[in-house]
Amino acid sequence: MTLLAQIPLNLKECLGGVGVSTAMTMLKSGWVIVGSTPSNDGTTGTKGAGCMIVLDPAGKIAKVWSSPNINDPCNMAVVDNGANATLFVSMAGFGVSGADGNPPVFKQTTVLRLDLDIPEG
Repeated sequence: MTLLAQIPLNLKECLGGVGVSTAMTMLKSGWVIVGSTPSNDGTTGTKGAGCMIVLDPAGKIAKVWSSPNINDPCNMAVVDNGANATLFVSMAGFGVSGADGNPPVFKQTTVLRLDLDIPEG
């Protein structure tokens, strides 16, 4: 077993902090893309929008993607053709209620499509 990356909990580009989710994939090129769904206490009351963290093959953070379309990335599928890839990421954080101590209710979910070009090397 080898540790690939240590991701700091306070990436300024990741709105609300970092909380690694199951939205994770590795591309043929060795790059790894990880979803982040942060919460200060594990509840929806302190939930942040999150981000997508791009790790190079050595596990170093190369880029952080955040946008109004990224909110609680929870699962990911990929079609990887080597020179390009398409990511499909489900977002479950839009319109989440439940900050009053009740179980969260998900009022809107989306699927984000990201088309990537992957240069050699």
